[in-house]
Amino acid sequence: MKILLHVASVLLAHRSMAATLTSEKDSMMRREMITSNGEVIQAPRDLVRTQTGVAAEFCNIDFALGQEDSLNCTDANHTKIGFEEDDAAECLEAAERSHAKAVHGKFETNAEMHPRGCYKDHCKEAANNVCYFFNTIGPKPEEALKGFPVCKRPMLQNGSQDAHDGCPGGYNLIDDEETCREAANCWGYLEGTQFTIGGGAYPNASKNLDHPRGCFTDFTATHPTVYYNPETLMGVGTNVKGTPICNVTKTVKWPSTKAGADAVTATVSATGDTTVSAKEKTTEEKAADEKAAKEKAAEEKAAAEKTAKDKAAEEKGGDFLLSSQHFVKPQGPHDLVKLGTSDFLDEQLKDKASEYCVWDFPLGKNGTHECQEASHLPINRSITCMEAATRAGATVVRGRFEIKESPWMEKHPPGCFKAHCTESPIGVCYFYNFYGGTPGTNLVGVPVCKRDMIVTGTKDTDGPTACPANYQFIDEEKTCREAASCVPYAQGDPFLIGFDVLTGLPNASKHLEHPRGCFIDYTMTPHTVFYNPPNPMGTGTSLKGQVLCNVTKTVAFNTAEADTDTVGNATHAGAS
Repeated sequence: MKILLHVASVLLAHRSMAATLTSEKDSMMRREMITSNGEVIQAPRDLVRTQTGVAAEFCNIDFALGQEDSLNCTDANHTKIGFEEDDAAECLEAAERSHAKAVHGKFETNAEMHPRGCYKDHCKEAANNVCYFFNTIGPKPEEALKGFPVCKRPMLQNGSQDAHDGCPGGYNLIDDEETCREAANCWGYLEGTQFTIGGGAYPNASKNLDHPRGCFTDFTATHPTVYYNPETLMGVGTNVKGTPICNVTKTVKWPSTKAGADAVTATVSATGDTTVSAKEKTTEEKAADEKAAKEKAAEEKAAAEKTAKDKAAEEKGGDFLLSSQHFVKPQGPHDLVKLGTSDFLDEQLKDKASEYCVWDFPLGKNGTHECQEASHLPINRSITCMEAATRAGATVVRGRFEIKESPWMEKHPPGCFKAHCTESPIGVCYFYNFYGGTPGTNLVGVPVCKRDMIVTGTKDTDGPTACPANYQFIDEEKTCREAASCVPYAQGDPFLIGFDVLTGLPNASKHLEHPRGCFIDYTMTPHTVFYNPPNPMGTGTSLKGQVLCNVTKTVAFNTAEADTDTVGNATHAGAS
């Protein structure tokens, strides 16, 4: 089974979360497993291989559903995914593996009617109607909960020492050499020099009888060492040494269609079997997959065309900060209403501001922990760092995105930072460093900061002259509406200046009473936003209103030369 760990999404279904952790060879695993009675079942997610002896962040975690409409897991050995900041990444990983959707801007909830922490519920944004959410508050005692809590359990378990198999319930012996190697790497155990028992330059078949069949650990060595003992014509020994390694037999996989997922949910509700395996795809599901593949091909073609345009714009502009007149321009800040919510429809978002629409994410000072400006702030949430990566076109590598161990924490800027990586086609990855100590000097990486996407200009001043440095007045109706929704302020009716509020009839003299562009009428309660478009009458001399301004440039990496400002070498966290 192939490992392609994404972020994203955030956050969720997002291009920056689609990086491959290792080479194609290192991230492959058998797609099927065969039990002792010959039954072919869905294999669990394979184990991630990173650096030798270092287990990937999520490689030893499997995710199962809990009891429907409750706070409880279904097994005493399962643990509920928590509700703290650090736990959100686990919920995103659970969604990715299960083929559920995590919708940016809606992933984090504050709902007393749902289980606390990670939970599964219906959603219209996903083709199969399955979304995972992360609830940061607890339910009221009197509330009737809605949704399945998402729990976790070990992906790997030990079998019986000095015996064949002995795997606990819900686990099968690992009987595949490559999966066995990945298990060793996940646990941080050594791999035997002659990894396959009985093989090597001088085969000795009798050795197969000295150890348990399949994947096992030799705990008598100085360091726990893993070997693989394949099936042979000699059968199995009766006095074996070693402890078998087992992995889960079933893992949650949601069908790709709503009908299929609804049927599985009904089965889970009726039987309590919360380790869902996707069954053989129906004709309907196969057709949906074919349609999705065509749509993906079209998107990739459009992305390639956009990349070519962006490259030309970058060569012309000479830096990574690309000019933008409006949020909706492809090279500029994102469409305000859609920041982090690219899977929503426009009509669903007219009156709903995205969680991140108020922020822009500029780079800080290379090799330090400092932002470029005093008004810029450090990013102190990992999920915000994911959003910054998505907007910038940087890659987020699941399992390596969050840095929590020494000495890596001390080597990089705390919080969100940019560094070189081999997983990205342009060499740019974002990471999140949980280091809480005093930052040192000569750090590897560039801090990623945040600043206001929207600010107000000088009161009663015309749009072109009202905005502070690095901001420009908003001079487009659609962007003005999105800014109003983001801030949020009420929108005038009629929204366009030049129409009489009472009659709705054109009244061109109104243009001369307010600043050009998008502005707030602060004399109204509540404060209300209008758009004053260009007009042949010019500008008035006694204006009322305060313009809204958005950033003029935003970070966007588009080419393989994008990482020229990163220092360091192949040993830092972003390198392979």
